[in-house]
Amino acid sequence: MRHLCLVLLLGGCMANPVSDISAHPPAPIIPITAILYQDTVTVETSDKQLCTGPRRTPGNAWAGQLSGCDHTWPFSVKRATQKPRVILTPNTQGMTSMRIETPEGSHLFGG
Repeated sequence: MRHLCLVLLLGGCMANPVSDISAHPPAPIIPITAILYQDTVTVETSDKQLCTGPRRTPGNAWAGQLSGCDHTWPFSVKRATQKPRVILTPNTQGMTSMRIETPEGSHLFGG
């Protein structure tokens, strides 16, 4: 009799899982950091990939699509500094800035 009760008790636990993975969708992948150089911008994403956005035209403003990673998001850069390396801060606006368009929306970085 004890064995039957134990089997029924364990069976009931199996029918009601404690957690449902489908109830918590994965977080969206977004850009989290950006570093601007003379001729390129490097972006780190929330899934730890590094993407680059090279300057393909002369001047201090350029646009294109990120490459070197799984995320080929469109971006635009406005470079208003002579510094060879600028760490851009998320969600800020400045004379030097970068905008990245992702499926989750627009992400602005400034420095």
